Amino acid sequence: MFGDFFATAWLRLAIFILVAGLAIRSPAQNQDVVGMFPDPGRVTADYSDEVQRYAAFSTLYDALMADAPKPVSRAAYEKSSIYMASYNGIESRNLMAGRQAPAYQTWAVQRDNMIDDFTFRRSVLDKYQLTALAPIARPPPPSAVSSPAYQPGSGQTTFAQPNGSPQIYDQSSPGERLNRLCVRAFPVVVVSLVAMIWLPWLMLGRAGIKSRFTRPPTLEPSGNLPPLPESLRVIQLPGVRYYVKTFSGLVLGKDTAVYTSSYTETTPERVETIGGMEKRTPGQTTTTRTSRRVDTLRIRTPDGREATWTLTGSSGDRIFVGQVITCIARPVKADYSEFVLVYNHDTGEFVRVEEGLDNAHRPGGFLGWMAQPLSTLIGSVGFAILVTYFLTSGIGNLVNIGGVDFFIALWVVGGFCALTVAFFTMHLLKYKITQRRNARLLSQYGPQFRQYFGQITPGLKQRLAVR
Repeated sequence: MFGDFFATAWLRLAIFILVAGLAIRSPAQNQDVVGMFPDPGRVTADYSDEVQRYAAFSTLYDALMADAPKPVSRAAYEKSSIYMASYNGIESRNLMAGRQAPAYQTWAVQRDNMIDDFTFRRSVLDKYQLTALAPIARPPPPSAVSSPAYQPGSGQTTFAQPNGSPQIYDQSSPGERLNRLCVRAFPVVVVSLVAMIWLPWLMLGRAGIKSRFTRPPTLEPSGNLPPLPESLRVIQLPGVRYYVKTFSGLVLGKDTAVYTSSYTETTPERVETIGGMEKRTPGQTTTTRTSRRVDTLRIRTPDGREATWTLTGSSGDRIFVGQVITCIARPVKADYSEFVLVYNHDTGEFVRVEEGLDNAHRPGGFLGWMAQPLSTLIGSVGFAILVTYFLTSGIGNLVNIGGVDFFIALWVVGGFCALTVAFFTMHLLKYKITQRRNARLLSQYGPQFRQYFGQITPGLKQRLAVR
């Protein structure tokens, strides 16, 4: 469906561009040119020798492409595609032995000599009464050239013209020419694959959640304890910015719970019949379990009230009853805050609340959303060239080269490969950037927080009646 759409759009564009040329060219001469060209079955029957059949199909393809009115009609496109597929099929059968095999080398020399035999090419046109068509891109007469000099492996033949200057004719198949073009485009592949990782890394490094609040939250009075310094109320790292406030208290109790969730998937039994034999594949049941630890702390705050704090993951491992702690929290809503760090006043260490840290530092926003589509688009160019290279190498010559549908299909395949790579790459990049921001928070703000908490520890313990 998409191929027909693009093919139609291309035809309309070609008509618009070439309308002046079509008006000048005599339309009566090549009006019904497609019907004059023979059916492929007739050509196969007329030339029993494989070398001559290859050269005949190649000659007819070149003549049809030269003589068919432009833009090329669907009938001309279909017949030319059959001609191309026919001589590509002959080429592929001989290529089975390998490009370096003596049998193929012998075949290649015979093929090129026959294609370069302009007397034979002329006889093909005479045989099917095609010499009366407009002489576009016809082979030069034998008197205009001397003996051809074939260059093995290059797909080119050099002729000496009457003035002594060399003239090079490319007689290789479309697949070989496209393969050589892909080799020349390998620098584009390298740039494409590098850019599909580097640009998303650059975008994700600047992508993150910015605070919804226009000003830092109001700090609640804490008696004679010094307030949190202004420099520590705003956490600003590359790509993220959020406000924090602190909660202090004495741990009175601790309850630990592990919540386990499971997901079960069952595949039904499958029965296949191959060659009259029945093959049964039994159904399988797969269960995936995930565990989540939650520590619920009962806290007495400095103002004498009791509260319940929740720590997720392993952050509650090193917190025990009787210890004085201060939690650094990120306001998420007006009345809800999420813990990111816990400072233990008794041990003098920071405890990471991994879930809160990851939520605060994970790349997000518009740049984070655009990273994967951009990576896929850039990488599709490089992967399309690689896919084309492998399809046109060796056995890939069986592929019918040409047509808008063919190149659209290559881009779709390249885009699918790029999407697969980008999917896993984005997850890895987001994980790396999140971990780097977590570490940077402690290295950049940790010493200042430690200094502040050390300053308030004596007064905090005095208010909590703790020695």
